[in-house]
Amino acid sequence: MTKVLLVDDFAVVREGLKRLLSGETGIEVVAETGVGGDVLRMVEKHKIDLIILDINLPGKSGVDVLQEVKKYFPKVVVLVLSMHADKNYAVRTLKLGASAYLRKDAAPEEILRAIRRVLAGGKYITPELAEFLADFLTEGDLREGKHNLLSNREFEVMRKLAAGLTLSHLAREMSISVSTATTYKNRIYRKMGFASSTDLIRYCLAHNLVD
Repeated sequence: MTKVLLVDDFAVVREGLKRLLSGETGIEVVAETGVGGDVLRMVEKHKIDLIILDINLPGKSGVDVLQEVKKYFPKVVVLVLSMHADKNYAVRTLKLGASAYLRKDAAPEEILRAIRRVLAGGKYITPELAEFLADFLTEGDLREGKHNLLSNREFEVMRKLAAGLTLSHLAREMSISVSTATTYKNRIYRKMGFASSTDLIRYCLAHNLVD
């Protein structure tokens, strides 16, 4: 029996996934949470085989959770479900060890197809993402982007700033202090060579980093 952990801060999403998986033979949802900080404890307690993980979590982000899971439980399979359309975000999670990256608005049949693929030991990416990866390998566009100099946390902060969040709002959303948020912002400006928020927004729009 494949034991599944659902990680999403919206109960309605978790309930939908449970209903979707209820008809799958050999798969059982044994735990769920809306908080990233619960994940490692639940993985160990329930001997989880598969995590269906949302990237946008309050406090500890899904990216941080993914990194921790692959560090301490490398055999656990992680399928990322995200509201982000940005393909650069998808590539980052795949590099960190995710076996699949799907939009939350993916068809139920595609989600099930992805789950079956990753449980069989494979990877699953959408045709759109596959095309993007092919361009990445042949043209190196992604590698040339300065945003690849940023840590995953800095990348997340930059996207939120580009979306118009103030430092105080960003700090609340990420469960960090305003001082820490300011530090991240300063690092981003230094690494990216931004002189103003206009530079940051212009760059993110040019590189399709804003949903």
